[in-house]
Amino acid sequence: MSSSREKVDKEDSWFLESYWKNAGQAVTSVAHIKEGLRVRLEMRKLCWCLVVGETRKDAGPRS
Repeated sequence: MSSSREKVDKEDSWFLESYWKNAGQAVTSVAHIKEGLRVRLEMRKLCWCLVVGETRKDAGPRS
């Protein structure tokens, strides 16, 4: 939700459902994405696709 990439590891930069709101969720999500990219680069034949976008009405029209 943030307009700045520098805040990607901050909880308030994400639209989180109540059951996802816990300390460290943003950091864990970013680490998961980075690991996926690392594995993709290591295994050149692997196809990796990260799909994100508006999945909840309250999140607003963002992608």
